[in-house]
Order: sequence, then C-alpha cells, then structure tokens
Amino acid sequence: MCIFIYTVIAFGGAALISEKTRSFYTPIVSLHGLLSLAWLALFAAQARFSNGLLLKRHRWLGSRSPVLVGAMIVVGVVVMIMTYQRYGIVSLLIANASIYLQFLIFFAAALIAARNHRADWHKRLMLLATISLLGPGHGRFVRLFGLSDEFGGVLTLVMLLGVPIAYDLLSEGRIRKPTVILIGISFAFLALTIAGIVSVGV
Repeated sequence: MCIFIYTVIAFGGAALISEKTRSFYTPIVSLHGLLSLAWLALFAAQARFSNGLLLKRHRWLGSRSPVLVGAMIVVGVVVMIMTYQRYGIVSLLIANASIYLQFLIFFAAALIAARNHRADWHKRLMLLATISLLGPGHGRFVRLFGLSDEFGGVLTLVMLLGVPIAYDLLSEGRIRKPTVILIGISFAFLALTIAGIVSVGV
C-alpha cells in the first residue's frame, strides 16, 4: 500500500505542477497509468489475501494476473515508443526497456515458483518485480519536490535494498536467501542498464 501511495504522489503530483507533463497525458498514456496503478492495487490486495481463509481468492486473482500484465506491457511499450519519438532520448528508451524486461522475468519466475509451491520465492519475486517498475516514479518524485538527481539514485537504492530487507526482518526476523539472490539479480540489471546508457552516451 505504501508503494501505491508513493506512486500516486509521484505521478499525480508531477501532473498537477507541470503543464508540460499534463500535455503528455494522452488517453493512451492515461491508460498506461491506470494499468500500472491496477497492478499496484493487485499487488497490495494479494499481499493481504495470501494467508488464511483468503488464500483461495489470492490464487484466483493470481491465475488471472497475466491478463493485466499483458495489457500493461503492451500499452507500456507503446508509450515507451511514443516517449522516444517525442524526446529522442536513447538512454531513456534503454532504461524503460530494461524495466519491462526485468519485470517480465521476475513475474514469470514468480508464477513458476507459485506452481512449485515455493511461497518464499514467489512473494519475493513479486515484490522485486513491483519495485522494478518504480524507476520512472523516482524521477518524477525528485522533480516534484525540487530534489537533486542524486537523490533519485538514493531512492532507487532504498527501494531496491531497504524494502525487501525490511520485509524479511519484519515478517521473519532475518534476511532470507531468496532476498539476497534477487537483490543481486536486480543490481545486475541496474548495472547492465547503466552500462548500456553509458555506451550510447545519450
């Protein structure tokens, strides 16, 4: 739920204070935003439904989540291409493509983990998949509050390291092996993305 609120503040606030941002919120971009919010709402609901009497509801929603993800990715790629055509920034294209690739890999792995009854991996894969989508939100958040780009980097690290570790400590009192492995994979994606951006120099 905190991730959901953070995203609404970042994107909604950016639209409120910037006429340039609002002008880019065409119907397809607005649909992209709504689908992304729907994913975050589903993620929050699934965390609530994952235990006890609501587990059947969790499984029912989970089995249908690929429909939402498919729509989200298709619309997101369209918006990604539109953004590149509008601004011509190759580095932004690389960053956005990396976000979707990481999300899809983690999401698919989470479904496989669920089918294999590996709840420990499933939960953490879904968490890291969701965190991987937040990169654009960090940029809007720092601009909304007039913060430096370096602070956006700090936010990325806090989300990538702090949230999964906090989840482990609060839920189980220790950091689990899947968390360490998935954080490492996430940093590998981040490093490859940065290397790709540096290589194009734009």
